[in-house]
Amino acid sequence: MRGGLAGVLAAVLVRAERQVLHDLYEETFDHAAFTGRSGSFYAYEGLGSIYWHQVSKLLLAVRDLADGAGDGAGGASLEERYAELRRGLGTHRSPAQYGAFPTDPYSHTPSFAGAQQPGMTGQAKEDFLARLAELGVRVDGGRLHLGPTRSAALDLLEAPAILAYVDPAGEARTLELEPGTLALTCYQVPVVLHAGGEPRLVLTSLDSSRREVEGLVLDAETSAALFERRAGLLRVDVHGR
Repeated sequence: MRGGLAGVLAAVLVRAERQVLHDLYEETFDHAAFTGRSGSFYAYEGLGSIYWHQVSKLLLAVRDLADGAGDGAGGASLEERYAELRRGLGTHRSPAQYGAFPTDPYSHTPSFAGAQQPGMTGQAKEDFLARLAELGVRVDGGRLHLGPTRSAALDLLEAPAILAYVDPAGEARTLELEPGTLALTCYQVPVVLHAGGEPRLVLTSLDSSRREVEGLVLDAETSAALFERRAGLLRVDVHGR
């Protein structure tokens, strides 16, 4: 009986004091009037500002949704929205449009000025993750996936180019790239994307020997060796991306 009575009394007290505690909280913190930093930080983070980090967060979220939507109408619509968001980022704007160096990550752009607060945002992280997703790079179950890529987001080379990189041994190297390809480094090993062909990976070792892998996924053993910088690979070529 005592336990039951105590429970009833507690419930009565909660109902009786709820409003008192609510009013005390509001009196102390003025919570209802809090609208973020839009008042005192209007120039950078308030109304009328573009918050670039949030735009990049949205970009990455749409990328994740599009990757899981498949090739149907829903996936196509998400791909269109993704491309639209990507075109809006500073890296696709001229310095005059952006009001700053377009390749630098900026925090905010007020409605009355160009981009502000360079280097003070997580935008670089979100854009980096989105770019990896575009290139088809992901790790799942300890295995490295190198495709499929998102062709609409890729800018294949129209002329020969040179990729400069530092290999797993710490040596500076260069790699000649042909038109119709695109390259990135993955765990300090060059990965060269090729247009067309059957989905396969061509692994070239440091001794110039080569082996082919069907599909676009490395086995767990080779993936682990890459992660630990001991794979002994000179390059990986990705076909049928």
